[in-house]
This record gives sequence, C-alpha cells and structure tokens, in this order.
Amino acid sequence: MRFGDTTDSFGSFGGHGNGVVRIYHSFARSGGTLVNKFLGVHNECLVLSEVNPAVSYKPLGEQAVEWLGLIAAHEQNRFLRLAYAEQVSLLYARARDAGKHLVVRDWVTVNFLPNTAQFHGRPSGVLEQTAYLRNAGFETLSVVVARRAVAVYKSIVDNFVQFENLTIDDFANAYLAYAQAVSTLPVFQLEHISRRPEQEIPRIISALNLPATDINDVLQRFSNFDKCTGDNTLARQLDNTKSGQNILVHPVEAEELSADSRLQQADRLLGYDK
Repeated sequence: MRFGDTTDSFGSFGGHGNGVVRIYHSFARSGGTLVNKFLGVHNECLVLSEVNPAVSYKPLGEQAVEWLGLIAAHEQNRFLRLAYAEQVSLLYARARDAGKHLVVRDWVTVNFLPNTAQFHGRPSGVLEQTAYLRNAGFETLSVVVARRAVAVYKSIVDNFVQFENLTIDDFANAYLAYAQAVSTLPVFQLEHISRRPEQEIPRIISALNLPATDINDVLQRFSNFDKCTGDNTLARQLDNTKSGQNILVHPVEAEELSADSRLQQADRLLGYDK
C-alpha cells in the first residue's frame, strides 16, 4: 500500500474506519504486559502496546516502524501528522492487507490516574480509546484484564517513582471510576491467567474473536517476546506457572487497604468476591 500525502490516499481509512478494532483495557500493574506477550506471539495478531488518544507510552509511529513493520521509516514523519484515529485507521488497513488482526492494548491508566504520564493533563475519567475509535467509524470489541485492587495499588507504589507517595484515597477514587467504566465488558482476572494460562488465553482469544491458535506454541514462545511496553523482566517460564507460582501477583499485606469500601466495590465490579 502506498502511503501518500493526498486526501485521496487517506480516503478509505483516514479518520473513517471500516471494521472491528480489538481492544483490551488493563490498568497499570494488572497483567497487561503478560497478555501483550501472549497475543504478540499469536501468528495472526499485531499488538499496539499501551497506546491512548491522550498520550502513548511509546509513540504509535515508533511501534509501527520498529515492532509491527506496518510503516516504513521514511513514512514516519507523515504518519505523525495524522490524528490519532487516522493513525489507527491506517495501521488497521495495513494489518488487514497483510492478513493480520490489529489489537490495541489501551493505556487506560492515563484516563483515570493523575500523573501517569509526564505533561499529560487532568484525566478525563472515560474510556477515550473506545470513544475515539467509534467516532472514527470503527466497531470495537473489548475485554478487560484485571487484578485485585490492593495488589494493583501496592505494585504501583512499589514500582513507579512518581507514585511512591500515592495516597490510598487518590488511588481508590481513580480505580473505582475505572472499574465502573469497564464493568460491562468481559473481565479476565490476572490471578487466573497466571495460574491457568492454557485455559484463560484461549478464552481471551475467543472473546476478541481472533483466530484460534496452538496454545502450546504460544506458551512456549511468549516469554521471549519483547516488542511491547511494560516490565518484561516479570515473564516466567510455564514450569513456574504450572507448579503453582502466582506470577505477577504479590501478597496483600495491608489490612487497612483491604478494608477500603471503594476498593472492595471495584473488586466486585471486576468479578471478585468480597
């Protein structure tokens, strides 16, 4: 496909989507990178990693050139001049023409938790990804990768310098708003994915209406996949998972966090028992 400067060359996709974009939402430290790895080695998937209309962790242009091979290096500057929805539309069209399915890993945290991204303003409190793509004419098919609220809080505070002083009050308000926003979507819990990936990953693939794939091949190759954002050092071989180790899940130590009613409500909305 030629990538030109004229309006006509953008006519079929520039801001006017035609098809279904798969999205998965995953709050920070909730297993988004793990699922990114599993989907990344699916032979018919291309995953945009932690992108958002407000701001992306690694710019779409860089991912399209360096990781997905959908944009040539000499096209990158022109690509960056497109609006967000037009960028996704172009990548969707090129993935489709290559016989692949584009999956968007939403950097949803920036829409709910202040100070997630440098120079980013006040969070909107809505699922911007879905709104932008639907306004561009796409249908969206979305799932959620979730983790218990207290574990998310503890992991954010422990792993991000800008959040080392994050109060439970600020987090609880943001996380509850997020849980409310995604509560009507299919939810897959990290605790189950970690323990039974051979069962849960095919369920995610099915929920996203992606082609079935050899799960044993996916499980053998996922830990070496590095064309994604996030803490890739947390990937473990499946032997650890099968032996009962709960990868990516930390023990909950603070009883006062567990007692917070907002976090309890968020967990219920994400399918956890009290």
